[in-house]
Amino acid sequence: MRKTGVYIFLFIFSLVAANAQPHAIGKIDTTDLRRHLTFLSSGELSGRWIDAGGCGICKAAGYLKTNAEQVKLSPGFQGFSQKVVLVSSAPDTSNSSIDIQNKKKKLTDKTTGVPSVFAGAAFRIKNAQLIFAGFGITDKTAGYDDFSGVGLKGKVVVISTGTPESFKNKESMRWNNLLEMTKASNAIKAGAAAVLLVVGAADGTAEMYNRLKNYMNRENWSVAEKQQPNSTRFAIVNAEWADKVLGEKTATGIC
Repeated sequence: MRKTGVYIFLFIFSLVAANAQPHAIGKIDTTDLRRHLTFLSSGELSGRWIDAGGCGICKAAGYLKTNAEQVKLSPGFQGFSQKVVLVSSAPDTSNSSIDIQNKKKKLTDKTTGVPSVFAGAAFRIKNAQLIFAGFGITDKTAGYDDFSGVGLKGKVVVISTGTPESFKNKESMRWNNLLEMTKASNAIKAGAAAVLLVVGAADGTAEMYNRLKNYMNRENWSVAEKQQPNSTRFAIVNAEWADKVLGEKTATGIC
């Protein structure tokens, strides 16, 4: 993780003033909304990325300020701006790996470049046992529990994305962020040292895995905080990795 000296101006509009709010609302129509969105999403702003040439995000900020003044919004800060420090972070994929050893401590597999969900976070787990826990789902109402009888404490838990129903119905691969984050979080709460989410065999062309990899291994920007939030310790791997480590029959038969 690295800090950057770049400062960004955040524009915060206050709609509290009684005379400004009705006036602003009266200025909004479909044509204006389309015009604003067209400009803010245009190539001229280079995706509003901080490092983009021409400072697209600066242009976007200036555009918002101009329009806020035109509709007579009250500024939340002087000049509609507040100075904040941003933190730039990106996963160190070249020095990140999942190493698998046998009982004799001999390295049997080393996988690098796996996507990690939180780019600014880092964790190191050593000498942990690897276990497989199905889909990682616990549903007391349905009487279904993949963690039942499985000791998770201190272990790296491998779970498949999706649900038993999606696997049974041979549904196309879809990424449900809330579902997968909940499963990983529940495993950590149950004592797991880390979680490896396997993008299942339904992702036959690895399209979803590669999309996740590109998205999660990109550089991220966030507002600097005195204490960085603790993140769930997990990474995402593909079915090919599961085949090598767990055995093809186990991996493809459950994922």
